[in-house]
Amino acid sequence: SHLTITVVDTYTNRVPGMPLTSSLSSTLGTVSPLSATNPSGQSFGTWTASAGTTVGSGMLQVGAGTAVGATPVTLTFGAATTITVQVNPATLIANSGATASVTATVVDTYSNPVANATLTATIPFTMGIVSNLGATNPSGHASGTWDPGGSSAHRNGLLSVSNGSLTGTAAITLTAGEPHGITLW
Repeated sequence: SHLTITVVDTYTNRVPGMPLTSSLSSTLGTVSPLSATNPSGQSFGTWTASAGTTVGSGMLQVGAGTAVGATPVTLTFGAATTITVQVNPATLIANSGATASVTATVVDTYSNPVANATLTATIPFTMGIVSNLGATNPSGHASGTWDPGGSSAHRNGLLSVSNGSLTGTAAITLTAGEPHGITLW
């Protein structure tokens, strides 16, 4: 963002030749060096939010002698660009009653967490259901449960989590347990 700084005295007269200083939390970006005010009592600068900066709010302060001016600065997350899906454990024994936790993480281009992203989970219908995923929290996470229900066959599949056209996946497996009995004919 471009900055225009105007320095005035008690009587609102513009003050030329005034050296300026600036401060801003480093997590919110940088401010270009500010030159002294011009004959019109103004100086111009640029505030840059660098890639990878942290979502948050703060104050951009500019000082001229003992006078200080400030303006609020807020960085928000961008549009969701990546969904990462983790399933723990990713392999369940079919028909065992066991479930797995599903965690989806949504971030923007700069890896900032995206809050309130509504997520939908899908898996092959023969591998059960995913419940309680919902929307992401302020940390960009949403959690749910994979329940294979009464599925009893060995299967491999993908658990997909979507937000609009954006999708992340994780491989899941239903397998047989250890041998328990043998039937002979």
